[in-house]
Amino acid sequence: WRYFRSPPGNWSTQTQRLSKHKNMLIACKSDGSRHMARAVTRLDAPFCCPCCDAAVMLKQGPVKIAHFAHFPPITCPWGDGETELHLLCKQEMFDQLAPNSRVTDLMLERPLGVVRPDVSFCLDGKQNIAIELQRSNLNEDVIQQRFAAYTKMNIALCWVVLERMPEEDIE
Repeated sequence: WRYFRSPPGNWSTQTQRLSKHKNMLIACKSDGSRHMARAVTRLDAPFCCPCCDAAVMLKQGPVKIAHFAHFPPITCPWGDGETELHLLCKQEMFDQLAPNSRVTDLMLERPLGVVRPDVSFCLDGKQNIAIELQRSNLNEDVIQQRFAAYTKMNIALCWVVLERMPEEDIE
């Protein structure tokens, strides 16, 4: 895997999101280590955004999935508009893959330059795989750009479209 810091504004400005939340499952510590929101406590703070290095807060509670969020004002694209269901699906996909012995280097939200798969891993030590979970309406150009980026990096892509319920279209 080659790691890149995502350029601000690059990927998120091309997509339409269902909500205005900027939540993320992953944040970094000052040493660059990545941490899942459900695996840390507020005592482990401070945390920073993997994209812009700004301070983020840990939010854990009984109602919503554990996540990190930027302090206002928010200008960073990371976690832009991901719904609660999208976050839950990413975490569930990660959890289902984690015990599989054929899966290594499993990661949520791996920054790969112009793309950042929701879940990524290496299968059998041979093939890098990216999983994109789609819940929003993406135009064909965005999908083709992402597909081309993964193809250029020799990463197999699994695109999962999450069904929307009719009541979600009501604002």
